[in-house]
Amino acid sequence: MIKCLVRSTAVAVALQCIGCAAGTVGTDSDDTRTATEVRKDTMQERASAQTSIDPIAAPAVLRSPAEDRKAGNPEASPYLATESELIVHSSISIDMSNEMLVDNALFSSALERMRGEEMTSVEAQKLATHHREVLERAVGELGVVENLTCGLSLCIGSVTSLTQADHEAWSRRLVRDPAARRYGAVHSYAPVGDQLQQRFVFSTDPAVAALFSSR
Repeated sequence: MIKCLVRSTAVAVALQCIGCAAGTVGTDSDDTRTATEVRKDTMQERASAQTSIDPIAAPAVLRSPAEDRKAGNPEASPYLATESELIVHSSISIDMSNEMLVDNALFSSALERMRGEEMTSVEAQKLATHHREVLERAVGELGVVENLTCGLSLCIGSVTSLTQADHEAWSRRLVRDPAARRYGAVHSYAPVGDQLQQRFVFSTDPAVAALFSSR
């Protein structure tokens, strides 16, 4: 696979995978760019950072907890430990997310570690509470939210439903919910007994609104 950076739109996107088979991985994305285009874009961003920006014309973007943490301590990582393993070039790593989502042991370990880290951060706990409420509202009677835990920029979790059609139905509900602030996601299906579990990683941070693949 050609190295690529997949940019998500600035609007919130929901977890959805239409036509995915069990065990496959899907992503929420709108645009694919080559490595050459990524390097060119990075150079342009550095150049534009040196120019002045009209604060009235510039779009208003809410600061994320990760941005606040970085501003308070420039030398500190803006992410908690587990989520930092899934972020490359300010993007969700498709490769690392894929590896974690499809492996039962890795997925369980990531959930356990992020839960522990979430308990050390009030901001992460607030994000987890908000996104669990939104997700449970969307899933409703169509399944069960098995897991959801958040860092400062990413959340990981799983929903179990009877069929893929149920997953697609609650995903459509999620798309229509204005409180579902998601900026990019990687997800996978795994069979659990006679049911189907969707596992996912999604961004809650507009500064991590892209997907990156090294393959």
